[in-house]
Amino acid sequence: SEPEDYWMFREVDRLANEMALSAVRDSLRIYEADAVQFVYDTPRKFRGGSSRTGFDTWFKGILEGGRDRLVYQTPYLIYNRETRWQFRGVRRKHPKFRIVASSNSLAAADHSHVYALSFKHRKELYKKTGIDIYEAKPFPADQHAYIYGLDKIIERVVEAAGSEGVVGDEGDTSRVGPRLCIHAKSFVLDGRVALVGSHNFDPRSSKLNTECGLFIDDEEVASVLEALILNACEPRNAWTVSKGPKTPIISHFSGFIGAISTALPFLDIWPFRYTTNYELKEGCTPLSPRAPNFRENYINVGYFPEVPSTGTLISTQLMKAFGGWARPLM
Repeated sequence: SEPEDYWMFREVDRLANEMALSAVRDSLRIYEADAVQFVYDTPRKFRGGSSRTGFDTWFKGILEGGRDRLVYQTPYLIYNRETRWQFRGVRRKHPKFRIVASSNSLAAADHSHVYALSFKHRKELYKKTGIDIYEAKPFPADQHAYIYGLDKIIERVVEAAGSEGVVGDEGDTSRVGPRLCIHAKSFVLDGRVALVGSHNFDPRSSKLNTECGLFIDDEEVASVLEALILNACEPRNAWTVSKGPKTPIISHFSGFIGAISTALPFLDIWPFRYTTNYELKEGCTPLSPRAPNFRENYINVGYFPEVPSTGTLISTQLMKAFGGWARPLM
């Protein structure tokens, strides 16, 4: 919308007619997959349930075959009851089955009201459903690998704004440029089957939207996608969600009161939550969020680290407190 920003779209214009983007981007590769199935919903899903060949049906069938792990990435962690039961069902059949989720933190989220409902029910996701949650940092260490031409973007931003207040005392540009946000919807099951699609695994995607996805049965493609998602979960790129520290006296009653407060569609005002976010201590080894000695290697950075504005915090807390009724609509 601003003339000084037009430079960002010159490459888009230049490549608009390029049939194979991989021919001009060295970072892109072509993979020959063993088997690919494009699955999509049709408007029939609104005539009394999902189509027999729709996205949800395929996803359910594939997940039921899981044995070892599910690694996935999605903007928000809001699930309908059927999906939560399905996750728990797989873990009951295979107690060592691990679920790893890469998702947005509040600092990275583009819709704070949706994040608020995800945060409201995070205990259920972490404790009952058994999901290991990693929340993306808005300025991950690997941002240069995520954004094509980021150096040029940073250079332009610094040039336009001046170095004062943009670049740190030692020339640090790690927080210059765009605040990143996850929008991918993808998963890898048992390092074998991959999905890249439009489904958020949420009630709206299941009941309202017509969704689609590319199911890829190929170990090479699955391993590449899984590595990318797990890289987004690394401490340099994400905060680790784990059980919060115990507070004398309060912790004894907090779990009971918190469970009642979370169950309420209104007035969820209890300030203490079951989980919080952690940052890896310098020089320490990353651990599973459920490891007995987890807190020895991590620092508690609170529920909402690096949130850019007080207004975002207030609106999130208000939505958590009074918007629980909207969960099925998200």
